[in-house]
Amino acid sequence: MSLSYDPRPVMGVKPKSFERVVKMKEVDRENKILYGKLTEISERRVREDRGEERSPRTLNFVNRKRYTEEIIKQNNSFIQRLIERPSQISIKQMRVDYEVQQKYRENLSKRKILDRIERIVKQHPIKGLSSVKSRQEISLESRKNRVDEADQDV
Repeated sequence: MSLSYDPRPVMGVKPKSFERVVKMKEVDRENKILYGKLTEISERRVREDRGEERSPRTLNFVNRKRYTEEIIKQNNSFIQRLIERPSQISIKQMRVDYEVQQKYRENLSKRKILDRIERIVKQHPIKGLSSVKSRQEISLESRKNRVDEADQDV
């Protein structure tokens, strides 16, 4: 598969100055170099396809090949262990934990909303609304009432 190269310049092109002539010669020289490299590569590929000549091997080729085979063997054994052994994490337990966590979040968000409402009611300028007691105030009063009733019984 050799291609022929025609070194003759293109007919009809007449350089008007010396610089153009030098530039055309430089381009022609570079094209010859590139053409030579391309033909060498194509011939090398043809030889490799036939099995005549292989690329040169390094002195470390045997060690690298052994090392890559070792890595492949270790990867295969790791995959085999993953397939054979059961998982240590229970999906059922994870789902139960997730549901408990969701309920906990819902309770927290409800509690925050109630606290916000109580703060707003306390800070409201209308006196009728500010007289509404919070949960804490009600619980404190009920404790006092129980303590007073217990003292009266004694």
